[in-house]
This record gives sequence, C-alpha cells and structure tokens, in this order.
Amino acid sequence: KKRYLGEYRFGEGENESFVVDVHRLGFLQLARKGSSARKLNKIADNSFAPAGAASVSIIFKVTDDKAVSLSVHEPEPLVVAVRV
Repeated sequence: KKRYLGEYRFGEGENESFVVDVHRLGFLQLARKGSSARKLNKIADNSFAPAGAASVSIIFKVTDDKAVSLSVHEPEPLVVAVRV
C-alpha cells in the first residue's frame, strides 16, 4: 500500500489533485482534494476500482516500487495525475 500513498496533481487549481492514503480500518482510499474519500478495491496489479463505481478504474504507474502517476479510466482515460 505504501507505494501508492501521496498526492497526485492533474492541474494548477487548488482542488485539482487526488490524495491517496490509508483509512483507519486499513484500506486504501482516494479523494479529490476537498471531497470525500472513496475506498479503493483492488482489481489487478496496480489497478483499483473506487467503491460504488465498478466501471471506473484507477491505474497507478509504478517505477522502482513507487507510484509516479495515476490515471482514471471509464473505460477510456479521463485524466492523468502526476505524483508530487
């Protein structure tokens, strides 16, 4: 889980980033800055689906065991966010 934790920016605006962290119950969650977090359900290596949105995929690009970016797909890519 540690490889995914952090902030990922997709624009210059205050809320144009995602934050990935661990919920107090131990699961990964993702939130757009300023919004509520969603549990991430693992669907494959480095790929997750947000709870309640099975058609959406969050795919992390991992280099040297650390995520460097994430992309949101539904099913086509909608946005790419780079880790800061």
